[in-house]
Amino acid sequence: MGKLGRRFFLVLMISCLIFSSCSKDDNSNSDAAIISPEEKIIGAWQYFKYEESGLSWELDECEKKITYQFLENETLTAELYLKSDTGGCLHQTVLGYWHYLTSKDKFEIELDGTGTSTVEIVFSENNTVLTIINRNEEEFLDSFSFFKI
Repeated sequence: MGKLGRRFFLVLMISCLIFSSCSKDDNSNSDAAIISPEEKIIGAWQYFKYEESGLSWELDECEKKITYQFLENETLTAELYLKSDTGGCLHQTVLGYWHYLTSKDKFEIELDGTGTSTVEIVFSENNTVLTIINRNEEEFLDSFSFFKI
């Protein structure tokens, strides 16, 4: 697969892969106020890191513009960017919905009619980093990390 094909697949995975993971909180400070996962996810998140099989891949200037906005009314907006053949960035806004499943400690996410998926989202760095982890039968495949903006 060529570089452009890999990048397109990566952006597609960011959009759709939010669909194959479960939610954990790795904030172990017992003195801190307890914040529910529903509260942690609210806000705008900027894509900054992609890892595959333990290796970090450098994002291009378009991928670095990707953001997700999770709202309190359980809607979300994804601003997706993909490098074009001419070197510019192609932009697409994708709308969706999210819901926290208390009984499963996971999130359900639907992007622009693609169907609902249950995902693992890990919060770290005092809830300023959100990581979506893709696993295949408990084997780590890749992850997408976002920082809160």
